[in-house]
Amino acid sequence: MPKLPKEEVNYSRGMIHSHCGPCFTDDQGHCRHFIGRGFTTSGTCEVVQGPIDPIMWCEKFKKIK
Repeated sequence: MPKLPKEEVNYSRGMIHSHCGPCFTDDQGHCRHFIGRGFTTSGTCEVVQGPIDPIMWCEKFKKIK
């Protein structure tokens, strides 16, 4: 499946309990699609194109378990 452009998934500022990547130690509010676990560095996403900032969010968000 091809990755989606950010504008199609409302890629925008996240919230404390729903954001792309881990933003602090033992963070359970981030997305399972995020690749590249970094607290302040961008990673990538399984479903969205381009670099992904850990503090951002999109409509494809799926909370990590």
